[in-house]
Amino acid sequence: EELLPEQVHPTGMSLADALMPLDRPQHDVALTALEKGIHPAQQRLVFEVFIEQNLCHLMLRQKGHAVKAVPVIRHTHLEPAVI
Repeated sequence: EELLPEQVHPTGMSLADALMPLDRPQHDVALTALEKGIHPAQQRLVFEVFIEQNLCHLMLRQKGHAVKAVPVIRHTHLEPAVI
């Protein structure tokens, strides 16, 4: 299922169109491009993974900001024993 608008796709390829040549390459697929990792289908999938990782990091960061830190209570009677 496409979640990103077409304008954002770097290759203009849908996710389903990007999966097909990688899952079941046709005879006319440029194998050298696949080997070098420069095939448009590969670039589309790399972009998808990049977006997904960035969104996960943003969500984790937001969750971290939502959690309140527990205040550290200073125990002055313990300081002389440590120092």
